[in-house]
Amino acid sequence: EAVNRRWVLEVLNASPPCEGGRLITRVLVDIVKFAQSRRIQLLGGATGLRGAPAESIAGRNLVLLNVEYRARAFEFKTAFIGVVLFYDAGSAFDSQIAVTHTIGVGLRIVVPQWGADTIRFDFGFVLGGTNTRLSGDSLVATYGQVTDLRPVFLDFPLGGGCDSPSCK
Repeated sequence: EAVNRRWVLEVLNASPPCEGGRLITRVLVDIVKFAQSRRIQLLGGATGLRGAPAESIAGRNLVLLNVEYRARAFEFKTAFIGVVLFYDAGSAFDSQIAVTHTIGVGLRIVVPQWGADTIRFDFGFVLGGTNTRLSGDSLVATYGQVTDLRPVFLDFPLGGGCDSPSCK
């Protein structure tokens, strides 16, 4: 019987420009069976489930859906500023999937003089959550787009060229 069976699927779609923006959709599935390693996937905050408390959902397996409407960026002095509306749904689990849904709004800033990385601010809420008041968990500030977060396994599926334990 083979051990460390891993199935990873990522589908990313960007629509043609519509109504002054673009719809970005990503589905990510990462399932492990008969694992000898004890790796844990974490969701929440900047790790793909915006609006949920940072890394509050943990498990060996992961399913994640990110849907964003990215409005066309406008230029302000030397920076480019854009607004996004987002919906995320996901679960990190061992055996039973319990999907958490979040919605929110975000701000994207690109300053070409500082490099090509996007500065990302996202403000979201958990749908159906018991805590709907404002808190530090509702705001995430980081670099890059949420669709840039992906398992290293997709870059090195056979383990070559990667020294990280998550690649093996």
